[in-house]
Amino acid sequence: MFSRKTLFKTIFILITVFIFINILFTYNKFSVKWINHLVSQETKNQIKKYIFPYRYINQIESSNKLMESELETRRFELKELRETLSQKDVFLSSLPNKIGFGEFYQSSTKSLEINGLKFSFLEFKDDFLEVKKAIGAKSGSIYAEKIDDKVIILSGNGYFQYFYLDDLHESKFQTHIIKSNIKELVNYDEFFTNSKYGVKDLFIMENKVYFSYIRKIDENCFNTSVLQADLNFEKLIFEDFFVPKECISSKNDWFQPHSSGGRMTRFEDKFLLSIGEYLDRNKAQNPKSIFGKIVVLDPKDKNNYNLISIGHRNVQGLVYDDLNKTIISTEHGPKGGDEININLDFEKKLNNFGWPISSYGEHYSPTPINYEKFPLYKSHSKYGFKEPIKYFTPSIGISQIIKINGNLMKNENNNFLLGALGNDPLEGDMSLHYIEISQNYKEVVNHQIININSRVRDIILLDEKNILCMLETNSTLGLLKFKN
Repeated sequence: MFSRKTLFKTIFILITVFIFINILFTYNKFSVKWINHLVSQETKNQIKKYIFPYRYINQIESSNKLMESELETRRFELKELRETLSQKDVFLSSLPNKIGFGEFYQSSTKSLEINGLKFSFLEFKDDFLEVKKAIGAKSGSIYAEKIDDKVIILSGNGYFQYFYLDDLHESKFQTHIIKSNIKELVNYDEFFTNSKYGVKDLFIMENKVYFSYIRKIDENCFNTSVLQADLNFEKLIFEDFFVPKECISSKNDWFQPHSSGGRMTRFEDKFLLSIGEYLDRNKAQNPKSIFGKIVVLDPKDKNNYNLISIGHRNVQGLVYDDLNKTIISTEHGPKGGDEININLDFEKKLNNFGWPISSYGEHYSPTPINYEKFPLYKSHSKYGFKEPIKYFTPSIGISQIIKINGNLMKNENNNFLLGALGNDPLEGDMSLHYIEISQNYKEVVNHQIININSRVRDIILLDEKNILCMLETNSTLGLLKFKN
């Protein structure tokens, strides 16, 4: 062991060396130059860090301030660039209305196979559909409905056009503009620009045109509402049809307008509407709240509704199989856990699909508090909820679903085609999915992924051999044609 005398000597030497080096670095420029030649840069950094830490800390603080200033400058420049690009997109989207027509031209063609059947897939591009309504969208969102020999399309920011079914046989065709009074009714800018606010679906029934959208109810408070107009190919005069009083504040940190639902489909002599929960998760389990539900609307009874199911997050696909009295819905999960849900016994009870208590996905922010409030149990039935007939982990960005029985699929099961958004085809995104479900709607017996490398926002059945897909990667319509 060291003696006390040796210990004091050692301490004295260390202190002396420390003072000497400090003097050299502080006052003696010649000595500093001499040491600079002998000491490596790495050693100098270590000396600064451990012997003179205050200098090292000052250096780091100064560097951080410069980086923060540079980052703030870049953020400001990025914001300005986004605003400029949005103004460009808004201008482009308005041009067809100003010149009196739009135009699609064939941009690609390929062959596809679905359940052993051969199809051609033709894409028609419109250079003016550019206002984007989702983070992952590369071009404008489009919704469509067929009426007699025409197809009406509605952009995510509220512009109507139509074309004839026969136009799809041409390599290029013009659309006809339908004017409307939407700008007189929608009173906030985000609806018309690149944002998460806008149109959610288009639906036509009994010569009435309906569209759902994110409505600004009050300052910083929004919900999913529906406008209605008499069908007219010259001008659509909309009025309020379904406008709930309840709204969700956008001031909440978790507020997410894109989780707003908005899908509509015929339901006997009425129609269904899905309403998302905007990430106000508790409302999905509250029967007194309009959010996180699928409701029934009556064209003859404005602003009244009946609940058909609860416990939903964000239903993006909806179809009613009137032959089997069954509602089929597709729903966005959180991180993973997109679902296909079957509602067979809606006439007997109000079915609950479990969100946010049960889900096959996970929280994007997996904190203990989130799981305490919203546990996302992996079983639905154990907690009294309806199990999805199929779920997707990872998520595919599931979207619209249609039934394709008839001349296309002649098996005795229930055949569906659904779309996927997202941005990773390897996970099943940017694809069409063929789903075959048993006659009794108890199990999926076949699932095929058809990669088309484009986000699918909407799908409509033109006839028993032709399907039209609305795509938001290149502003295109995708025509799926059955080959005899």
